[in-house]
Amino acid sequence: MLDVGSGGGLPSIPLAILRPDLQITAVDAVSKKTAFLTQVAIELRLSNFVARHARVEKLRGSYDLITSRAFASLEDFVSLTKH
Repeated sequence: MLDVGSGGGLPSIPLAILRPDLQITAVDAVSKKTAFLTQVAIELRLSNFVARHARVEKLRGSYDLITSRAFASLEDFVSLTKH
């Protein structure tokens, strides 16, 4: 699962806690946010969670599920994540 513009980690952190079988990548363009999420994952021992400091359009790979909260308009979100 990919959480785009993850900010403070909603919904990615709660999902990582509730679904340890699900591999979750949280991506945000702000390094302070991804540093915080990395620390949360360490403190909570979330081995299924990784935070990446990057822009979504620069990511490679595919994901079965992509989530976002207040990242962009739906049209822009689809355009930026369809690769």
